[in-house]
Amino acid sequence: MNLGRVVGLVGCGTLAAAAYAQPSSFTDLGTHTTAETVSQNVHLLAPNDIQWFRIVLPDAAALDGYIDIFITPTTTPLPAADMSDQEIGVYDNVGNLVRSDDDSGPGLFSQLSFGQTAPARPATVITGQTTGLAFSGQGGPLAAGTYWIAVGRYNVTFSAAGWGVTSAYTGTQTDTVLNVRIQPAGSPIPPSGTGAATPATINQGEASLLTVTANPGANPPSTGLACTVNLSALGGSATQTMYDDGTNGDVSAGDNIFSYNFQSTLSTPGGTYSLAWSLSDAESRSASGNLSLRLVVPPQWDETTNGGADAGNLPASAQVPSGTDPFSVLAGFTESNTDVDMYRIRICDAGNFSASSSNPETAGDTQLFLFNDQGLGVTFNDDNPAGGLTSRITAQFIPGNGDYYLALARYNIDPVDEGGQLLWISAPFNVERAPDGPGAAGSVAAWTGTGGSSLAYRIEMTGACFSSTTTPCDPDYNQDGNVDQDDLAYLVNVIGGGENPTNRDPDFNQDGNADQDDYAALVNVVAGGDCP
Repeated sequence: MNLGRVVGLVGCGTLAAAAYAQPSSFTDLGTHTTAETVSQNVHLLAPNDIQWFRIVLPDAAALDGYIDIFITPTTTPLPAADMSDQEIGVYDNVGNLVRSDDDSGPGLFSQLSFGQTAPARPATVITGQTTGLAFSGQGGPLAAGTYWIAVGRYNVTFSAAGWGVTSAYTGTQTDTVLNVRIQPAGSPIPPSGTGAATPATINQGEASLLTVTANPGANPPSTGLACTVNLSALGGSATQTMYDDGTNGDVSAGDNIFSYNFQSTLSTPGGTYSLAWSLSDAESRSASGNLSLRLVVPPQWDETTNGGADAGNLPASAQVPSGTDPFSVLAGFTESNTDVDMYRIRICDAGNFSASSSNPETAGDTQLFLFNDQGLGVTFNDDNPAGGLTSRITAQFIPGNGDYYLALARYNIDPVDEGGQLLWISAPFNVERAPDGPGAAGSVAAWTGTGGSSLAYRIEMTGACFSSTTTPCDPDYNQDGNVDQDDLAYLVNVIGGGENPTNRDPDFNQDGNADQDDYAALVNVVAGGDCP
């Protein structure tokens, strides 16, 4: 063996990688010479696995052409198996690291950009993730050739040479999507744009200025730019024209900022909307994207405004909201790092029940608990399984319709029984669970632990109604102060779908059905019989 020759190779930085073998297992993404976007599903075979992709790319210069490489989820909301934090690296065909990235995309998502610096391509938008960087050639120019892309779950180490990539991850997230957006140097460049809503969050009945800031295309330059936005989900046109002429909310004519002043109504459904926009030029090139607008339904019950004071933390001191069914939104405020707020609600559609603090108005680490009318634990969630530190409970453990107590606490404040035993153990955090602590069989008697600072919160519900202020078995069904034939007539009317001004549950016998059996049960109680 010629040791001098081996040492010489190792000592030469650009040639050192030739001493290493290319990745033996990889997905070939092919050769690309035209403008296109290549998307490929990624699945790790083990937690610390690195998936390799080989691709032949055209030249991308600083002034003309680009290569954008970025990660997106398999779907949204982010599935439990998806990688919430990935890393990517690009190697040349002799194993030298060109560039790597951890968190330049939305949230903890990864992206790289080579070539053209201006106009920048808009940042990727992923629902539930903070905004990442726009694509502006941060990685410099990229010469035409064969490249190797490595994808792994954080924490990944990229060696400078030899295709050396390792991951220290030990969890269960294995899936994501790799995207390579290709625009060869010298080829026609379509227009691009960035959408926005100002303000991005409005109440029902308020307005928001929707805009798309357009970057004209090149080779040749764009002429006749036009833009539309799809407002069908909000009750508007699917092809609503956006304006760059100083009208309809547009501030300045001819500045390539297309605008439309959207006016909501009190009947516009609340929610977070991803509104699709489309931009085109007279050269038959186009671009599309989405802008986000959140429409907030005012809470039907506010702890302070309607409740008058801090909600208690036990059934005896819980607030009892009132209003017109269904009960879909309540709001409150935790006053201290030990405060817990409890509300009595009625679950009126058990199969479709949910309660969630996962919304932009709740910016903290929460826990949601549900207890039955005796204070026994029913279900609990700390961290929403879909991601984040807010909480969501569902119908999974609900035995049926009836009155329940819903409580919100900051992490790590937990309920205990009379003996001070936890009703729920702390982990796992991102799973909804029935009581599983040493005090699981007991009623909530107190709370233990401390949480974060005070927090404004919003709880959004489905399948819930306002709790009756009377006991379910009260024979004075119409609440007129008398127990008589009128109570029976009132129940018949409610079972038939009539008005229910006293907010009584038509399921009088609590068997899960509103029917003739409820009438028979009320007749029995009116006559002095036992409660069902």
